[in-house]
Amino acid sequence: MELWNKSNEIFQKEFPEEIQEDLKLGFKDKIRYRKALEIYYSRHGCTLDPPPKEIASAVLDPTFGDRETREGGDPTVNIAMCVLFRQSHVPC
Repeated sequence: MELWNKSNEIFQKEFPEEIQEDLKLGFKDKIRYRKALEIYYSRHGCTLDPPPKEIASAVLDPTFGDRETREGGDPTVNIAMCVLFRQSHVPC
């Protein structure tokens, strides 16, 4: 986990300040956070442009709900993980 956290810190510094701030917001602003994660994952995850719908459905939709309708999604597990790793700069 320590290496994961360190690599996330390095990766986040590659982005404009606004994206870094949105990643730090976490679930306090789910819309900005999701958009920032989409940008983050487009560089450090699936680099296909546009990403296949299956990527969003597998990675972000379970937490945030459908991108267009915002229906569904449950951030409970992600929020609990963020609390555990809050001392790091993991996107939460």
